[in-house]
Amino acid sequence: DLIGQSAVFTRVRNAARMVAPTDATILLTGETGAGKATLAREIHACSTRRLRPFLGLSCSALAPDLFDLAPLTESGATLRAAAGGTLFLDEVADLEPGAQAARLRYLETGAVGPMGREPLSLRVVAATATDLAERVREGAFRRDLFHRLNVVPLEVPPLRERVEDLPLLLRHYARAFARDHGRPAF
Repeated sequence: DLIGQSAVFTRVRNAARMVAPTDATILLTGETGAGKATLAREIHACSTRRLRPFLGLSCSALAPDLFDLAPLTESGATLRAAAGGTLFLDEVADLEPGAQAARLRYLETGAVGPMGREPLSLRVVAATATDLAERVREGAFRRDLFHRLNVVPLEVPPLRERVEDLPLLLRHYARAFARDHGRPAF
């Protein structure tokens, strides 16, 4: 689903595919709508975890204790159900301070549950449209969590920096729209 042939996009896609087979934590940055979630799914699809679940969570909607008790998420899935797969934390900058501590604890120990005693294998890919380094300087985001998330930083370029990809994207979405609405494609 990664559509683009521009040099800037190809560099990011190739870097993502190169790191995908590892278990390194990845931080995707870029403007809203740049395609961070799509790139996260591509990383999962190219990883050794591709046969396990991909669980995407919006950090602005998460409870601070999610990593402690692994309750149902807003999608109805649990973290345990995603074991062995990829956990995508979207808009990680929106995490409340208590939630930041819980995510840090998981990244440090690889365990969940009361007192962090239950090992849980998840590959973490996080994304944000916010400058996390600036949030750290402001005291709004934990420095230690930032460093745990920023192991492999990848910046997804905005569309205005890859205008040569516009015809490919327009053709793709026009065909998808036609297919979804029973219309002939042009």
